[in-house]
Amino acid sequence: MRLPSPNRLQMTITKAEILESLETDISSNTTKLAAIMSTGDISDDTDSARMTTYTLSLSLLNDAKAWVESNL
Repeated sequence: MRLPSPNRLQMTITKAEILESLETDISSNTTKLAAIMSTGDISDDTDSARMTTYTLSLSLLNDAKAWVESNL
């Protein structure tokens, strides 16, 4: 059995830190989606895949943010 070291600091992750991280990711994906929408081509498979990825990521991130706000 391994005991924790007395010199080891225990850190906690706060609700504010989680929300900040989610907001950063939301902002990043929003910027990327806007860029692909303004310069991309829907008939290009790569652009279409990126657009789908950013849209799905934004949906998941916003759902996660709502859950954190309601439950933590």
